[in-house]
Amino acid sequence: MPIEGCNPPYYTLNNHLGLRVEVWIDGKSQGMLEPLASKTFSHSSKPARIRWVALPQANQAGEPIGQAIEDEIPRVEGCATVEVTNKIKDQFFFAPLLTNNTGSPCDVSIDDGYTGEKRPGILEPGASNVFLGYFPLYKNSNVKLYCGDKVFFWGLPADAPPGAENPLLKYVQPQSGGVSLTVP
Repeated sequence: MPIEGCNPPYYTLNNHLGLRVEVWIDGKSQGMLEPLASKTFSHSSKPARIRWVALPQANQAGEPIGQAIEDEIPRVEGCATVEVTNKIKDQFFFAPLLTNNTGSPCDVSIDDGYTGEKRPGILEPGASNVFLGYFPLYKNSNVKLYCGDKVFFWGLPADAPPGAENPLLKYVQPQSGGVSLTVP
């Protein structure tokens, strides 16, 4: 909510995501906002146009893990707070946070249920949170880990009845979209 008599105007951004976020106010870069951090930016105009972009990390092959997510708020009044979350308009995004407690490497597979399967890389034994990227969250999104001769699966099985709720949804953390998954 705007605060009356705020001069000069300032804007506070709360980053709920697990990625760094680049911030622009009225088209000028304000720098980066660290994951799960808050920062206040002074600015001369009110209202202001605020835009933020969370850029995905890259895997060892240099390919992005997930996709960039961004939002723009065209008219933010002075002394307002902007929440940077995993909900952009009507679209939700999720970020698998993985832990491998097996004795063998696991091949990671993430399928957002729309753009297809992505394989960000190998999760070594004992490794945790090596891959962090955001993916659109659809009803048939899933995450699989291929560990030796076993497959660990979170999501909606292909033979699920129509209208079944995706079990992956119960793991999604509000605002950050983080999904904590551990095997076994």
